[in-house]
Amino acid sequence: MIKQRKTLETAYNDAAGVTAAFNRNILHVLDQELKADFIPHDFKHVAFFNKERERVEMHLEARRKMKVKFRDLNLQVRMERGERIRTEICRKFRRERAERMFKEAGLSCRRWDCDERGWFSLVLLENRKS
Repeated sequence: MIKQRKTLETAYNDAAGVTAAFNRNILHVLDQELKADFIPHDFKHVAFFNKERERVEMHLEARRKMKVKFRDLNLQVRMERGERIRTEICRKFRRERAERMFKEAGLSCRRWDCDERGWFSLVLLENRKS
């Protein structure tokens, strides 16, 4: 659910660096699966709440200019310092908007549970056509 910007950004930029390590792991996977040659620590973890789109975005930002080779694809990609790779979008919702999306998808809300603060919700949906 939508929360204050500070709350969301603190969660996605945790002091222990767990989310940053998770984000950089994408580069390890590309190195392994496509025989790329990323150096994960050459990228800075960037996460922020995009208020207009009501989502948290995670990016990896190049700390330096580089060339990355993907041997399995016979591809080389150039990156400039500061250039970003968007790695994740985590949508956040207001109940009204979520219920509208459910309806447009032919679903109805059978049950809506949330925590005391309204930060997290668990929704049981059913197909209106059944």
